[in-house]
Amino acid sequence: KGKMLRFFLALSGNQLAKQEKLISRIQGSSKDTLNIRKQVINAKWIREMVALDAEAIHTKINTPTLAIGGMKDLQCLPDDVEKLSKIVSSPIDTHLITDLTHILRRDPNKPSIQHYTTLAQEPVDDELLTLVTDWLLRH
Repeated sequence: KGKMLRFFLALSGNQLAKQEKLISRIQGSSKDTLNIRKQVINAKWIREMVALDAEAIHTKINTPTLAIGGMKDLQCLPDDVEKLSKIVSSPIDTHLITDLTHILRRDPNKPSIQHYTTLAQEPVDDELLTLVTDWLLRH
């Protein structure tokens, strides 16, 4: 629930009460989608994500793992990379890339998902591609 809440907070400029109300509305619904602020929201998916026990899933990993985080990722926070390194029992390589966003592009500006449309026109970050390629060659 915490990760999803932080994601919604980032979307709204940290309006905590507003976001708690939004999540409560989604969790109180049994509909697959909801119309919120003139946008169709995949309510079923959000309820599933909020209910997911990611730590329990990650503790079961038994293969070499590569975890790359972006310092400007609003959906998978940079702290999550360190948390993974503590709960994954198999060998894990972790990296944090400066200015990297959730969509794997760098953004020198203040973190915001509103930049995603423009950033998506750019290629995936070169450093990320190098890290993945080198890791795959080693494994």
